[in-house]
Amino acid sequence: MTNQDSIGPMRGLPRLTGGLFVVSSLFPIVAAWLPPGPPRWLGVADVVVAALLAAAALTLVTRDGGAVSNADIASGYRLVRVVAYVIPCLLVLFFAAGARVNWQVLVIGLAWRAFLLVMVAPHLAKRPAA
Repeated sequence: MTNQDSIGPMRGLPRLTGGLFVVSSLFPIVAAWLPPGPPRWLGVADVVVAALLAAAALTLVTRDGGAVSNADIASGYRLVRVVAYVIPCLLVLFFAAGARVNWQVLVIGLAWRAFLLVMVAPHLAKRPAA
């Protein structure tokens, strides 16, 4: 198997990683609104999806030696800017919902995912070579 052959199956990896970001981010959002003591299966599912996300992100970044172009960095920056609109929405939620939201779950859950997104954004936005 040549190097080009091994890259073929990876073309969908950015889309898979992006989907895992969305699904994984839903867990802390849902858990933050649940009453104390959420179901055990929700925690297990969260950890499984988070592990898949971390593995996909790590694979995405390392598959091509971590090389990104200036255009990839610019595209990743635009992606991060769009996602950054979540921050003022969370501030509005904080003032509107207050104590009805479990902020420890929400902030911790979204913070590490946001960090991971910033780190892999240029790779998520990278255009495949023709």
